[in-house]
Order: sequence, then structure tokens, then C-alpha cells
Amino acid sequence: MTPILGPDGRPERILSVSRDITERKSFEERLAASEAHWRDLFERLSEGFIVGEVVRDSAGRVADWRYVDVNSAWGRLVGIASDSVVGRTIREVFPGIEDAWVDEFADVVETGEPVTFVRQVGTLARWYEGRAFPLGSERFGVIFLEVTERVQADARRSGLLELGERLRGDIGTDAIALAASAILGRVLGVGRVGYGTVGPDGEGFVVEEDWTAAGFPTLAGRYRMDDYGLYAEDLRQGRTVVIADVREDPRTAASAATLEAVSARTLVNVPIVEKGRTVAVLYVNDDRPRFWGEPEVAFIRQIAELTRQAVERRRAEERQDLLNHELSHRLKNTMAMVVSIAHQTLRSVSERGPVEAFEKRIQALASAHDLLLRKDWTAADLRSVCREVLGTAAEAHRFTLDGPDVALGPSAALSASLLLHELATNAAKYGSLSGEEGEVEVRWWIDGDAGEPGLVLRWREHGGPPVVAPTRRGFGSRLIRTGLVGTGEVDVTYHTEGLVAAMRAPLVEVQRL
Repeated sequence: MTPILGPDGRPERILSVSRDITERKSFEERLAASEAHWRDLFERLSEGFIVGEVVRDSAGRVADWRYVDVNSAWGRLVGIASDSVVGRTIREVFPGIEDAWVDEFADVVETGEPVTFVRQVGTLARWYEGRAFPLGSERFGVIFLEVTERVQADARRSGLLELGERLRGDIGTDAIALAASAILGRVLGVGRVGYGTVGPDGEGFVVEEDWTAAGFPTLAGRYRMDDYGLYAEDLRQGRTVVIADVREDPRTAASAATLEAVSARTLVNVPIVEKGRTVAVLYVNDDRPRFWGEPEVAFIRQIAELTRQAVERRRAEERQDLLNHELSHRLKNTMAMVVSIAHQTLRSVSERGPVEAFEKRIQALASAHDLLLRKDWTAADLRSVCREVLGTAAEAHRFTLDGPDVALGPSAALSASLLLHELATNAAKYGSLSGEEGEVEVRWWIDGDAGEPGLVLRWREHGGPPVVAPTRRGFGSRLIRTGLVGTGEVDVTYHTEGLVAAMRAPLVEVQRL
């Protein structure tokens, strides 16, 4: 409304102009409602959401990016108030943040292509998984979730699998402890991990070698349990010690400066207890305070127990190997004495063939015992038995060995050794090995046609002189016909081109320990 003035300057008339703004007001209300709706959805998201804008340097290169908007979930997921970051750059909010948090989002703006990521913010010690996408011009959006627990759980599982693989290898006791420490250190992201043994007196503590990250001092050396201060008694009693910050824990507050001097601001010590006594300690240190969750502590305990079991198993194997070597040495001496006694006793016998055969059988028995001793007197592989026995009868190229891996129990290994020795001796005297060109095929397989699985071993000679059946049976022939483990399931055929002997025994008997 506008007044129209008269000559005297006083209003005479009024100009009134009206415009219908219903449509505009309706649009504004709908827009406000829509913005409120989307803002409400934005704030209700359980995922964090970021609208960012890149910041370029004087050369036009993206050097940073600025928060344009974030939702409430962003604050919950990173632990910072959402209303405190809008307008600030990521490098201002997280000083020292990894360059990848800038470079990858810069690529989204430059290429217009979305990307997915799983990455850690090191200063927060948290992992995030999300997707970044372009919003046009110099802006981009990011939607993400925290996945720290999942990533750490995956890392722990991978660590256990890796340790299992390492422990299956042929490594010594010190290497076992160091491998376990290295895996634990990498998975947990700490500075030092070590494994030390406690002496029989319960006081001496020895660390041969520990794993350390770059810049961390080693704690390898000899200590006393009391060097651990007020929590030494916890270790003696088999209690795991978990200290988030040595400055705050009453057990370490008085000695915090000493611990920090060796980069031990936080620590976990897991004692290994056997028969009521602490025999070893696995320790984890880092130079920053850290809250240790139960999954992490349980993982450290798992590694400690696996390490102890592997170390003790390897030490037992080393002790067994030493014992086996001693037994082997004494057995060879005993067998040599038997041969000597037999030689002295039978030297008056004019027919030397039986005497020499007896001596060779004793030697075959000694070889079988030696093979079993190398296998801890538990089992011997059939192929190894064949090679060990037949290698003394002729050159290896004259034998063909073919069959699956089959473990023979101690009795079956001795039986097979004597049986193969007799067959090889006869072949060398009368059969295919008595000439220059003859050969022997030794084949074996598992036969299940008869119901109960059985081991079938076939000896076949060829390329030697014509063979005829013997007119009498000596000890060797009778031994062959007893078969594997004395079952008697033997079929001996004297073909003109060479002897064929096939024998079968139940697999359960062959592998009986």
C-alpha cells in the first residue's frame, strides 16, 4: 500500500497492489518440510555421513579437505562432537592423520568415480569401512561404519593360522618363541613381545630373544621374578597381569619411571603354569597407555599356551632323538656282539653258507631297528623300509618301488624287513639279481575288496636266469611263507621269467603300534 499525496503534501488517495503468493509459500513450506525430513534421516543414520569439500594448494593440487556437514553418527563413531568440525579441515581435526584419508577422496573428486575403503585412523586406533562418492564441483560424500572389532578379530584368526603353519615346520625352540612373539606383536600393533622361562627355583627368569618394533629396546637377558615389583606375586600364583597405564596402577606407580625407561607404559604378562608352578611368562609391552579388551587378553593367552606346548613338544622330541641315538648305538653294539658270538660259536662249522645267512639276517634286523628308532619307535614308512633293506642287496636302479604312503607299526616293520631281506638274498643267489640285467618290482596297494582293508605287497623278478621251484624248504623259504606280520597269506609262484610273491595282511594289523 502506497499513499498518494495532494498539493498540500497530505495523503489524498491510497494505491494498493496485491499479489497472490500462495504457491510460493506452499513451495517454501514443502522445501522446509523436505529439508527437515532429510535432515532427520541424515541424523537418524547409524552410519557416519560426511559432506566434504577439497582444499587445493597454490599449484592446484588437493592438499586437504574441509568438513561441510556431518551427522550425529559421525561424532559417535569418531568420539568427537559433530558440531565442532564443520568448516575445519581433516588435518586440523586429526593432526598427523594418514595421507590416504586425503589422497583417496581427492581421487574421487578428480575422477568422479566412487571408491570403497577399509582403513585405520592411527591416532584413534580405530578402523573404518565405507564408501566415498562424488557430489559435483569440488565436493564429495562419505558414508562409513566403525569395524575395529571385526578387523581385529580377523587379524587374530589370521595370526593363529600363521602360527599354526610356522609350528608345523621344523624349527627350534628359540625360533618357536620368536615366531609367536612376532605374530603377536604385529597383530596387536605393540612395540615388544617376549617369552621367557622361569627356572626350577621359581625366581630366575631368562629371555633368550624377544621381538621388538623399530626403535624399541630389547629385554633379552636374565632377571629375577622380584624385578617385576609388586605384581611378581601375581605371576608366581599364575595370575595374568594386565596394566593399562603403569602410572595409574598401584602395582607399578612407584616404579613407573623405570618401566617407561624401557618403553613399557602398558603391559600384559601371561604366566604359563604347569603342575602348580609358573614355568614361563609371555609379556607384551607398548610405550603408550592402552585399554586391553578381553578378546585381546584371551588371544595373548592362546598364543602363550600354543607357544608353551610347541616348545615343550620340541624339547621332548630333542630329548627323544638323543635317547634314540643312544639306543641305536647300543643296539648296534649288541647286534655286533651277537654276530661275533655266532661267528666264534660257529667257526668250526665247515659249511659257511648258513653262518653267513644268519649274520646277514641279524644285520637286516639291526637295520629295521635303526629305522624304527629314527621314527621314535612308533612307525616306519613302507617305502623307507624297502629302500633301507634292499639298498644293501643291489644298486637302487635295479629296484622299482611303487605304492602309496603306508605307515608300518613296529612289528610289521621288523617283519617286512626280514621278509624283504630273504627275498633279496634269494634273488641275488638264484634269481634276477644274480645276473647283470635282472630287476625287481616291488609294488603295494590297499585292497578293500574282501571287506576289511588290507595291505597287499607283491615282489616280482624279471630279467634273470630261468627260475625253478626249490626241491626243499629252508629257513628262508619258511620265513617268506609266514608273510607280513605272520598272517600266512602268501602266494609264491615260480614263473620261468622270475619269482612272483604276493602277500596280504589286514591293514589294522600292519599298522598296530
